[in-house]
Amino acid sequence: MLSALARRQGAQRLACFVLAVAQSTWALGCYQTTGSDHRRIASSTAAGATGGVNVGLILYDTVHHSLEAKGETAQLAALEARKADFVDAVNRILPSTVSGNLFPTLVKLRPLIVDGSFEDALADVDGLLADLLVDRSALDGLAKLLSASPAPASTRDLRTTSLLVNRLLAYPELEQASQAVLELLDANDGVDENGQPNGERNLVRGLQALVSRQLLSFQPAPGTTSAVAQHLEELARALLSHQPLKAFPNLGAKAWAVRLDVHGNPKVLADPATGRLPAPFVDADNDGVADVDAQGRPVDASGAPIDLPAFGATGARDAFGRALAPGGGTYYDYFDVKRTLLSELLLLAGELATRDVTGKTARLVDGLTDRVRNDRGTPDPSDDVYTLSPNSPVVDLAHAQFEVIERTPLPDLLAGLAEVVKNDPQHFAQMVDKLVVALKKASAAAQTVPAAPGGGQALLNDLLPLLEDTLRPRGRNTTAMRALLQAFNTEQRRLHNLPVSFANMMYWHDYRQRIPADATHKSVMQRLLDMMVEADRCSAPLMGNMAEFYLKVMAGEQRILGIPVTIGTVHFLLDIGFLRRLLCSGIKASDVRALKDFNDTGALEAMKPIAKVFVQRGEVTLLKDIMLGLQRHYDTVMRPTEPTAVAVLSSGAVEELFEVFDDMTRVQIPGSNQVVADALADTLQALMTGGQVLDRRGQPHRSLAALLLDSLDSLDRRATQRGIKPLLDQLTSDLGEVLLATYVDDQGTPDPADDVEHWKWQGLAGSLGKVLSAAAASIPSDPAARAQWANDRQRDTVAFLLGEDMGTLLDAFLAVSTSPQKAVLNRAFAGLLQPQLDPSRDIFGALLTLVADGLAHKPFTAQRVDAQALADVLHFLGRQLDPALHKLDGVVKLLRGILHADDGLFLLHVARNAFDKGPYGADPSPVEVLGDVFGDLRAAGGNAGPLTAADVEAMVDDLRQLLNDPNGLPAIIRRLKGR
Repeated sequence: MLSALARRQGAQRLACFVLAVAQSTWALGCYQTTGSDHRRIASSTAAGATGGVNVGLILYDTVHHSLEAKGETAQLAALEARKADFVDAVNRILPSTVSGNLFPTLVKLRPLIVDGSFEDALADVDGLLADLLVDRSALDGLAKLLSASPAPASTRDLRTTSLLVNRLLAYPELEQASQAVLELLDANDGVDENGQPNGERNLVRGLQALVSRQLLSFQPAPGTTSAVAQHLEELARALLSHQPLKAFPNLGAKAWAVRLDVHGNPKVLADPATGRLPAPFVDADNDGVADVDAQGRPVDASGAPIDLPAFGATGARDAFGRALAPGGGTYYDYFDVKRTLLSELLLLAGELATRDVTGKTARLVDGLTDRVRNDRGTPDPSDDVYTLSPNSPVVDLAHAQFEVIERTPLPDLLAGLAEVVKNDPQHFAQMVDKLVVALKKASAAAQTVPAAPGGGQALLNDLLPLLEDTLRPRGRNTTAMRALLQAFNTEQRRLHNLPVSFANMMYWHDYRQRIPADATHKSVMQRLLDMMVEADRCSAPLMGNMAEFYLKVMAGEQRILGIPVTIGTVHFLLDIGFLRRLLCSGIKASDVRALKDFNDTGALEAMKPIAKVFVQRGEVTLLKDIMLGLQRHYDTVMRPTEPTAVAVLSSGAVEELFEVFDDMTRVQIPGSNQVVADALADTLQALMTGGQVLDRRGQPHRSLAALLLDSLDSLDRRATQRGIKPLLDQLTSDLGEVLLATYVDDQGTPDPADDVEHWKWQGLAGSLGKVLSAAAASIPSDPAARAQWANDRQRDTVAFLLGEDMGTLLDAFLAVSTSPQKAVLNRAFAGLLQPQLDPSRDIFGALLTLVADGLAHKPFTAQRVDAQALADVLHFLGRQLDPALHKLDGVVKLLRGILHADDGLFLLHVARNAFDKGPYGADPSPVEVLGDVFGDLRAAGGNAGPLTAADVEAMVDDLRQLLNDPNGLPAIIRRLKGR
């Protein structure tokens, strides 16, 4: 078995760890319990051991004897050459301070031996191996996966995975979290204190079934199109792009990763003094990249491969294990992953976790949706699953979203918006920054009196039909909305003044006298709309409807007897009392002052382009009706939000948004002659005027927009009816507070006068273009293909929401959310997503480097994996894990029993030692050292060829022999049971 394991490096690390723990455990157990001959047990002098049992030497002698008995002389010599490394690595895993606790742990485990738990688990493992031997597809697939071609030398290794495991095991919260998880599982195991079924859900069984279904459903993915792959690669680069993250000045120790060149090797930095690559690297073709051989490995001037890993312990290295070049610089292009967009996203997730967003979402979904009991065809209540009822506003909303994708040119709009952002990312980021800061200030400035209940819905009901009319051609070649968007290009100067002027109209009651609006003084904006109501009731000779007459004059399109009428003329006439009463008796002197304030604030001039669009199209009545609709709901909806609107309109963000609209009228959609503004107009038109659409129950809705709004309204109503509206409001508030969070940049000076407030998540704004590109590329632009794509995703999403997996996940989240250990578990999870100052406990940094390693490797440089082979192996594992087949019940029972018995956390301490990589993660862990030793044994054995199915079969046979050897494990278990 040892020689078989040594043939494949991919299995070495796992094999050596299992062997080290298993064999040393049995050896020490027998030594301490039987008092048998222990002449070979010496006092430890290896690092990590402080005297007592030398576990490393015991295990070394065991392996040495095995090789000697088999006549493996070459491997025996290789082992002897690495004796010190081998013994030291094992003793670091099991030093005397830990191995001394082994006997008490074995005593606690004895009940599991007596009750047959160990034998049942071994029988399950034997059954799994027996099933594998008769499953040729799984055997062949496993052989192919283990023989997959590796990536180019020195690019990708297990460093980041080992580092993450090391940090996880060293996590201070792990002990408490482990105990909390065990208590959670005990409380949700489907049995009572006597082990009898009690009708409760079995959480472990449910999660096991979920994993089984996921493995069984895995299918080889079809080839990714080059366009999608290109955008995904662009998205990966965006995630690893440098971000200053000024809102987070102290993220602890740096988390170093290395950028790769076009060959997938660590990117070599040129010497800044000479512009050449440092020796031994060469760049004969002067392409700025280190030359490689046919296998993609960097080579020196003689063509020999260069073995200089980006991270390691040999050669000139800094404290983080980075390779140092002559002169003190680094050989490679390293970067701190903590200062990237990826880090910012992880920090964002961490802040959401501290607010228990996941738990609140689970409770909200559970409260909004009824559950349907599914007994899965068995009388056992412990395997029952409670799935979501189809009668759910959550499912309705998910269904409606895909209707929008299917029926609108959304991919074109997303691609176009991405081009607008990438056209000037700094300007776009600045606009978003200002807008978010304004919204933050606006929420603080908002009045404590909220809008009247139902007021917002009434406003929408009133205005939506009018907005829909702006999206209809109404006998012309274009719609009013499209003409308005074009005005942002032709009338940018005037429209640029609209936000500030509107802010003044909402802030002041009397602009000329500088009297602010308040609870007893209406704003200029509301007074103007009140005046429009009175004017709409009047009709004067030669003028007609006075409200429409005023809008025509504002647009510069009104004449009387061929003479142009100006705003100044109208104001002059209305300022004369008897003329005002003659033209329209409802207009009062105070209304005239509102008109003058409208002019003095600059709003009138800014509104001219908008009025002109409607008047020239013969749709002045539509503009008037929109204004009258706003007036009808101003007191209940708009007046309470005036402070918010003023803060936003005064921020400068809206002017920059108008400039973005201007860009949309000029920037073309990639691969099209259409500008982005046209795609926006087409999308809005499809949303609001595309015609009747049916929901998932076959009920008609006036438009796509109505379908979405009705689904949201249904969700809100149910939340109110079921008493969980406060939970919905709290969740919305938590999301808003985190996403709209800001920080103050002191500009590096102690003077508060130069402090500037910025959005906390600035990296998101700058990278939005790449995100939009990737999203657009994932959705087909062809209408027929898009409809099929949307229908497929809609079907899959609804099936997931109504399926067992969703029910199981919801049960798991609810179990945590309602557990007495909720605080411990939430604190432990949130801590994973927060940087630690102590580098040895910085899981955040380790997780970042692992993800960065995966993102940095392009598909052509990553390890080649046979997708069908992977599917065959995963399907085999899925069948084994299916709890309905009871193939691994004994293993699950034993694992839970061991975790309960090991309250001294002996196994945790062993695992921590095994993966210890030092304070900065630069030292090789004992597991890695043992893997290297077994690698030497493999090379010495001359078995470097690809692993075959026959090899795997031989390994499985060896394992079964070990499990069933009458003088081996079964005999040891029988002796322990008899004590």
